[in-house]
This record gives sequence, C-alpha cells and structure tokens, in this order.
Amino acid sequence: MALLFTKNFGDLIVPFATKIGLLLSAATFLASGQSGGRFEETKRQALAYLESDQYDRAAGKLEEIWEQDHSDPTVAENLALAYLNGDDRRYHPEAETKARDLFEQSLHAGGRATFMVQHSHEKAGFFEGRIITNYCVGMLSVSPGRLVYVARARKGVEAHSFDVSADDVRLTKPDDMGVFTIKTKAKNYTLIPRNRIKGDSDVIVEVIREQLGTK
Repeated sequence: MALLFTKNFGDLIVPFATKIGLLLSAATFLASGQSGGRFEETKRQALAYLESDQYDRAAGKLEEIWEQDHSDPTVAENLALAYLNGDDRRYHPEAETKARDLFEQSLHAGGRATFMVQHSHEKAGFFEGRIITNYCVGMLSVSPGRLVYVARARKGVEAHSFDVSADDVRLTKPDDMGVFTIKTKAKNYTLIPRNRIKGDSDVIVEVIREQLGTK
C-alpha cells in the first residue's frame, strides 16, 4: 500500500510545530540550567533556534553543553532531535548514529526520545495511490511505558493528540516509504517522519518497541 505525502509540508511546519513538542520539556530544560548558570543562556539560545527550525545552530549550542556536561537528559533529547532534522545531516551520515546514542543516554537517565512526525488525517480506504494533503505535524515522545503525540492541527488538536501507556499500543512495521501506524484502543494514527527518511521510521518503531515492550 503506497502512501504519498506532499512535498510542501514545510509550509505547515513553521516554528509552532517545534514549539508544541518543546513545550513538553522546555520548563525542565531551562530549570536544569539554574543548577549550572553557565549553561542557562546557552540552553535558551538552543531552544530559540529549535523553535525557529534552525536545527544546525541549535545543535551547535547543545554540543557546547554536552561536551562539558552529560547530566541533563533533555540536552541529549534535543540534540538528537536537532541532528535528525538539520540540513547538515546530508553531509554527515553519522548523524543518525549519534542521535540514536543520545536517545539511549536520555532514556537511560530518565528522559525521553522525541521525533518530529506528520500524522495523516486521511481514512485508510483512501490511502492507496493518493497524495496525502490532509495531515498535521507534531512531536512524538517516547519514554519507558509511555507514548505521547502532541499535534499541531488547525482544528481539533485534542482529537489528533494522544498520551497512552504500553498496554494501549500496537505498531505496524514501516512500509517502503517509512509510513507506520500506531494503534491505540481509541484510534489508529498513521505517521511518517517529518523529514520522510525511511531509516528514521525504523528508529522510531524500534525505540517504541524497546521502551513500551509492544509488538
């Protein structure tokens, strides 16, 4: 089954899409800077870059912190997010490996792994052979036993977002385009990474299965 997403998704992402996910961790991120004042301003700058979709600049700031201090899992989480979505990734194939290592460190320290994704609003019966134009973007966050998607939608944000536990999740394997489905008791969610890189879909599904013990 082929599910095609339009090329113009960047018009919908805008800074708000990043803000949605970052709001989940911004308070913790900045609060952690208070215990190490020398990093607080750098963290603020990094968040500002993430909110404006300047992932490479955000990565630079976060690297300044991470090279000196590995105590904050939110730094690892956001640095991994920046690596996966930055323009520099095309010149640095090791970015995926670095991001995976950072996600592992974040999760091990009690943090999360967060991914930028698109959520299709199309009905399953209309997927095959169509270009999908009806979707929202948002942040998919994974932590032990918990999966959260916070959507940006023009209407009905609550209807497209979810917060579920491990026993309420089933997954499908990503298809050739990287499209996968998260099945909850209430609803099914068809997702694809914001950057539409198939390898990232494999990483997302792998992390979810590891942290939630789902099939």
